Amino acid sequence: MALVLLIPGLGLPLAVLVRGLHGGGGDTPPREPEIPPRELTRDDVVALGDRPCALDRLMSRRPEERLDALVCLACANDANAIMLLRWTVQHGPREAMLEAALTLEELDLQRTRLLDRATQEFEASPSFTTAVAAGDAALAGIVNGLADRATMPTLAENARAWFQYAQAADPVRAAELDGRLAILAGGGARYTSKP
Repeated sequence: MALVLLIPGLGLPLAVLVRGLHGGGGDTPPREPEIPPRELTRDDVVALGDRPCALDRLMSRRPEERLDALVCLACANDANAIMLLRWTVQHGPREAMLEAALTLEELDLQRTRLLDRATQEFEASPSFTTAVAAGDAALAGIVNGLADRATMPTLAENARAWFQYAQAADPVRAAELDGRLAILAGGGARYTSKP
């Protein structure tokens, strides 16, 4: 309407054109064009193979390359990523060591916040679901090695207790937790506070 008033003569055709491009304001939202996923070509695969490994990128003198590696490892947040970050803290140049240490610290803070939130949810509403969520939050720091050795026995004990609570709360779904309990049992002496 503003175009009609502001531009006499051309305003009406422009308003129709703009309305057609942005949708008529009707009940149906404009359709987003579907973009099919692009398949990897031979050149894409070769380019990926030519990329330096994560450790090389962590040790790079280029800050953007180190940042790219740190982001990839932080997103992975698995045992291999944690091991690479710890190695960089111990053996890397000063810049890489500081960045890796900060990344590890942030990942550990996220882990702690997730565990605290899951614990509060379990305490507020004990159930199979909240017990499994709390157990998984405790188990995560053990599996990826992010938790320090001093807290691992407590994490393992808490995770075991939550998983056992979940098994008792819903015996029909108890078998779903066998794998998680096997991980804790497989740790043997590493995850127990008893001598």
